[in-house]
Amino acid sequence: MNLITTTALFVATALAEIIGCYLPWLWMKDRAPAWVLLPAAASLVAFVWLFTLQPTAAGRVMADTSCKLQGNRAPPSLPAR
Repeated sequence: MNLITTTALFVATALAEIIGCYLPWLWMKDRAPAWVLLPAAASLVAFVWLFTLQPTAAGRVMADTSCKLQGNRAPPSLPAR
């Protein structure tokens, strides 16, 4: 994959994840009707599909970043660097 394709894929994946999480949050806060859960579910399905198209290291980067944001050093399945 070239740099432009990879960047576009990461941006599309991030947007799908953000939309898929933001819409249910709006519904939970009573700021949106229940029908927004349908596009949220579709967006999360798109996120999972797009994530499978990422380069092989994407899962490792996501797990490592997630653990660092939570204050952990490294996930148990990943060696500390």
